[in-house]
Amino acid sequence: VRRLAAFTLGMIKDSSAGDKLSGHLSDSDVNVQWSVIWALGEMKATGSTAKIISILESSSVEIVKLRACEALGKIGDASAKPALQAASGDSSKKVSAMAKKALAKL
Repeated sequence: VRRLAAFTLGMIKDSSAGDKLSGHLSDSDVNVQWSVIWALGEMKATGSTAKIISILESSSVEIVKLRACEALGKIGDASAKPALQAASGDSSKKVSAMAKKALAKL
């Protein structure tokens, strides 16, 4: 239910829900976590940039790191540049490619 709620809010780009969604970035369910990250990117929730950077830097889950890179690119906050540069060297080719794509948007 939480994942579906995050997805729905991201689809309608309801930016008023950004702060509440940010509280679920540390959800114990990885599927909820990446859905929240994706939704925040869709909303261009600049207030979530620091938290998404932290998750990108600390997560070992490929889908979470992919969605974090994607969201940071969509948000477009230049403060994400160092984290995305580091992620561009990730051992996962998918994460590395997404980080490079996100960097091009900053």
